[in-house]
Amino acid sequence: MSTPSSIFYRVARECSIHLAQLGLLYLFVALTACGGGGAPTESALPSANAVTDQSQVNAADLSPTNAQSLPSPTLPDTPMLANAPSAPISGQQSRELLSLPSNVLASARKIASLPTPTLLRRKVVGGLIEPTDLVTASDGTLFFTERGRGLFVLRPGADAVSVFSEREVAPTSRSGMFAVALDPEFTRNRFVYVLARTSWRGAEVGRVIRVALDATYTRATNRIDILKVPISAALDPGQQRLSVSKGDLRFGPDGYLYVSLGDDSQSTASQATQTLAGKLLRIDRDGKPAANNKAPPGFDKRIYSLGIRSPSTIAFHPETEALLIGQRRQAALDEIVAKQLKGAGGFVTAWRSNREADGLSAIELLRGPMWGAWRNAFAVTFDQGQRIDFVKINSLGRTVHTATVVEKLGVGFNGIVERPDGLYVMTRGRVGGDEIWRLSPL
Repeated sequence: MSTPSSIFYRVARECSIHLAQLGLLYLFVALTACGGGGAPTESALPSANAVTDQSQVNAADLSPTNAQSLPSPTLPDTPMLANAPSAPISGQQSRELLSLPSNVLASARKIASLPTPTLLRRKVVGGLIEPTDLVTASDGTLFFTERGRGLFVLRPGADAVSVFSEREVAPTSRSGMFAVALDPEFTRNRFVYVLARTSWRGAEVGRVIRVALDATYTRATNRIDILKVPISAALDPGQQRLSVSKGDLRFGPDGYLYVSLGDDSQSTASQATQTLAGKLLRIDRDGKPAANNKAPPGFDKRIYSLGIRSPSTIAFHPETEALLIGQRRQAALDEIVAKQLKGAGGFVTAWRSNREADGLSAIELLRGPMWGAWRNAFAVTFDQGQRIDFVKINSLGRTVHTATVVEKLGVGFNGIVERPDGLYVMTRGRVGGDEIWRLSPL
């Protein structure tokens, strides 16, 4: 039989154990809410300071008409941003993480201690005029667009070559080429797609144009308009136009072409049945509706999603293949929304800017092993905010870590694409002509 004293001893011992466990739990919650989820493996360094480019500007780079590739410099690449401690996740996101299953929470704690990478910069091409987008082929060839001059090809070791200029791209403030995509079977069919707003003889039309390149990548043939979007009258009182001057083209994991069309800040365009502006389309390489688009009754069958304001850029999650859409807002905060995998199939906000009119311009997945713990994160560019962020989004559509890796250089950024040797990014607003840079981790 247990004596009262022994019973009291056991109760006191068990209570002290539970109190100790509870104290550890409160300590973990406090650390997580402060962004310290895991013990960092490196000591914190001072805040990052941008390093200005010390490379010399060649006279040819100042030419407004000749884009040219540059020889490899004899000096090392220029450091872009000193290594700095990573930015903590917000308190709200910390509270959301605490409600996740233990295995997901453990992964989030590891992510919370990611260091901010130091990037090296090398100028690849200069003398560009309003560059808008770029993609890469498997052989290292870059394809890029300039708003007023069309499609260019830049092969390794060669000068940039103009291969296609849309005859109906008139020099107006709203027309031009805005996006480029390569066919998933490009090595076989050499199909290239461009999104353009055209103006000809008083009529304005948004187009997705498909061309075929010859074997030398120097001439485009077989031009076909696979999509035409008439620029209709304004839908909102007091508005002057309805624009598709922003948008993106990307082939998805399902092999279909996703086309986002901007709404030019017209609040009703994304829900209107009489226009494709402000919509996300999913089509095949001939412009026909993709299977299972499930557009609502009365809407165009090419519509994959609607109700998303200013869908300016497209990406796909590396694990779930969920669709991500960057929303570029003028009088509100830019966002990245992720398509839900369950329920009604709507979207959830995965990331949101902390400043209005940041000018979210492009999103690119970091696929290569060179990025270390940042692999499978996204590089996000901003033209007005003049910076590049790395954003890690988990399989639930939540941002679990973010860090600014380029800033304070006095230029904005447009298109971005990854190659095995680093990220290739376009500047915007550089005095003397815009450039394409290669950014590689130190």
